[in-house]
Amino acid sequence: MDNRLERTFSTFGRFLIVGLAGTIVNLLSLAGLVRLGLPNLGAALLATEIAIIHNFLWNDKWTFKQNQASTNGSNSRLARFGRFQLVTTLTGILSLGLFAGLNSGLGWHYLLAQLGAIGVATVLNFGANSKLTWNRNHVRSVPGWLKTGTGEMQDY
Repeated sequence: MDNRLERTFSTFGRFLIVGLAGTIVNLLSLAGLVRLGLPNLGAALLATEIAIIHNFLWNDKWTFKQNQASTNGSNSRLARFGRFQLVTTLTGILSLGLFAGLNSGLGWHYLLAQLGAIGVATVLNFGANSKLTWNRNHVRSVPGWLKTGTGEMQDY
């Protein structure tokens, strides 16, 4: 197997491990927040964000550590987190749409539809984050407002 492909599979494996750990963090956070009295939907939203932060930190420190050429400007941790949050949000929305299409449109059982949606979203999430969040060679092609992590348009 070629070295680059081997590295990609290794990185994807770490990404999956982080995602599995994030799922556990999400579920434990959800249970704790509901137990504290938060409404289910609010608890689910907060638990999801906690898991997103968890996943970002582990992916940043472990999964994609070799891709961090610098830690300032367009590759600062804050800028990477902003891009990760955006990618995760977009793939989450896509996952919900795919779930609805598979479940309601095609009549798939809800658990099978969710598994299919998660599978597609995971691959897209990995691909997009590999290129947009942690690929130091492609950061220059990212729009300025994604580079800064501030949400503000910048000239580069």
